[in-house]
Amino acid sequence: MSILVNNIRIPLEADTEEAFRTACARCDLPLGQVTASVYRESLDARRGTITRVLSVLLDGIPEEQALAERINRPDVRYKKPAEEPKPTGSKPLAHRPVVVGLGPAGLFAAHLLAKNGFRPIVLERGDCVEDRDRAVEEFWRGGAFSERSNIQFGEGGAGAYSDGKLMTRIHDPLSEVVLHTLVAHGAPADILTKAKPHIGTDILKDVVRSMREDIIRLGGEVHFRTALTGIIQKNGRLTGILADGQESSVRAVLSMDSTEQRKFHVTNITVTDTAQSDAKAVELMTQELTVTLVGTKKTLDQLNADDIHVVAQVNTAELTAGSHKVGVTIETPNAVSVSGSYSVEVSVWE
Repeated sequence: MSILVNNIRIPLEADTEEAFRTACARCDLPLGQVTASVYRESLDARRGTITRVLSVLLDGIPEEQALAERINRPDVRYKKPAEEPKPTGSKPLAHRPVVVGLGPAGLFAAHLLAKNGFRPIVLERGDCVEDRDRAVEEFWRGGAFSERSNIQFGEGGAGAYSDGKLMTRIHDPLSEVVLHTLVAHGAPADILTKAKPHIGTDILKDVVRSMREDIIRLGGEVHFRTALTGIIQKNGRLTGILADGQESSVRAVLSMDSTEQRKFHVTNITVTDTAQSDAKAVELMTQELTVTLVGTKKTLDQLNADDIHVVAQVNTAELTAGSHKVGVTIETPNAVSVSGSYSVEVSVWE
């Protein structure tokens, strides 16, 4: 457990130790008796002087929560460590879960299932990131367009070509778990402390491939160029799926040997898009089929008729079109941008 001290401002050239001393002073703690580390860091140039803005974690403090409550400052709070979700319960999962789509949500859902011994079966309509990258490069050079493997579809989802930006406004503790997982698979470690972390598309593609290889190493399967085209229900329960027109009964899917069955209550995880947030909603249900659908980059108007039919089947609910978000880029002379950001006068660059 830790105490998190926020909004510590120090000069750009100052040593990080100055931020550690400030954090300890706010908590009336001697620096030599605690362990201090940078939790988050950014730069602020809005006031004419560039400053570093840090959040500092203080560890090794007895009764951290009681201390934070006693200090009673808005910039000091008690912080629990972020932990991965853990399956609980006593009912074994009778069949291997199926994850549909290997975008960000599907990738992390399959990876978490694999780490907990569920050996997921993953279906992805597009190519692996290596083949997808070649298809995209060929299209950009004027080659043929692949409907299944392009900027939108394929391993990594649309986010694989978003330049690796990891900004989010949800403030969910699980964001830390996501960042640590990315670092474990090759992302730079500084994304753990940057206020606006960024990987870069080139590195991100290697991270995605590493996570897929980990899923396979842990007993999962990944099937590319395999699209979910329908589902089979019996008495209101999911009993099978249609993938590229070939029926695959849930009962026909290899189940874990009795000696390998994990005593977990998680029997289905459905990851869906939330229209008003960057978050992914994770809902635990009772069916024995895991389905992941519709990434945040894929809006309703980008789905073809077959996709909409499958989404309607899985959700058994009426579909309504959501609102559209429009991004606008405003170009201004360099002098205006620099003056507004740094409060200095400069000539327009030629």
